Formats: sequence, structure tokens, C-alpha cells
Amino acid sequence: MWRAVRSILAVTLAASLLAEAPLAAAADTTPSVSPAITAAAATGGTSSPPSVAASAVLPTVRAQFDLKKLTIEPRGVDPARPLRLRTTRARFWKKWDAYQGTTRIDEANFFRIAGDERNARTVESFHHMNRVMTGCGLAVLVAGLLVMKSARGGSSGPYSNHPSRTGGAVLSLAGVAMTVSGAMRRDERWAPYTTAADLATRYNTRLGAELGVKF
Repeated sequence: MWRAVRSILAVTLAASLLAEAPLAAAADTTPSVSPAITAAAATGGTSSPPSVAASAVLPTVRAQFDLKKLTIEPRGVDPARPLRLRTTRARFWKKWDAYQGTTRIDEANFFRIAGDERNARTVESFHHMNRVMTGCGLAVLVAGLLVMKSARGGSSGPYSNHPSRTGGAVLSLAGVAMTVSGAMRRDERWAPYTTAADLATRYNTRLGAELGVKF
């Protein structure tokens, strides 16, 4: 009897193994999904190459050049008589504005960005002296007016013993000259237009070579 039971159990085990084998084979043949397809499905079924995505985020090289390039634009020039770079007029023209990209910069920063630190310090000293001259001119003018007033006022005022108004007039004229000269020079640049334009061209050429942009 025990032999019959063992035979029945063996037959049952063999039948169960045969039934599970096709299910395992079917599971092994399930197609695999690649990570790229999975990522595309997660983003709505679209994907783009890395180079395209990077170019959409980062500015182009040309845009970088346009943001960093230096430009010199003359001021006070008659449109009917444009300022030409190599003319004598351009070599003495000192009214111009400097730009980096679209941002206006002062003269000292222009020289500093272009790599000319020595002339940048010279420019700062030049404009500082113009401010000092304007201030001193105003002070001398006021002093001359006080001298003239005291000379005319007889015994009143600290300069009552001044014999005439000549000294006050001289001081006043000197003060006017210093004030006007300082004010006029404050509106001008230290370097003429030709010098600034040549320096900007050299800087832009170096910048274009570094970025691979033809200038």
C-alpha cells in the first residue's frame, strides 16, 4: 500500500512541475523596457538630445561676445559730418562714450576692462584734478568778490584797507577762468576718440579669438 501512495505522490509532483515550467518560460520572454523609453514615458513621451537641451539653456558664443565687447560712440558730432577714425579731427576729439555690451561705462573702467591699468589710473587722476580745479575756481571767485565788496565798502569788512578793487577783480577773473576750464574738461575724456577706438578694437579682437568668434 505504501508503494502505491509513494507512486501517486511522485506522479502528482511531476505534474505540478510540468505545469509551472510554461509559466516561467513565459515570464522570461517578457520584453524589457530601456531606461530611455522609460524616461520618455515619464516626460510625456518626448525626449531631446543633450546637445539640443544645452543649447537651449546656455547663451550662444556670439551672445557672450556681444555682452563683453567694447564700443566707442562719439558725442556732439554733426550727422552731416561724421567723425572718421583716421582724421586729424578724430585724433583731437575728446567727447565720446564707452559701452560694454549695452551698458555705459566710465573712461577709467573702459581702460581697466581693456587691460590698460596704467592709463586707467591716469584717467582717474585727470578727472580728479578737473573736480579740484572747478572747486578751487569757485573758491577764488568768491574770494575776489569779497575783496571787491570790501574795497567798495570803505571801513567795513575784513578788507576795508584795500586801496582799490583791482585785486578783487583779478581774483574774480581767475576764479571764473578756473571754474569754466574745470567744467569744460569734466565733459571731456582724457584720451581722444582715435586712441579709445583703437584700444576697443584690440580688445574685441582678443575677445573674439578667445571665444572663437570672428570679429
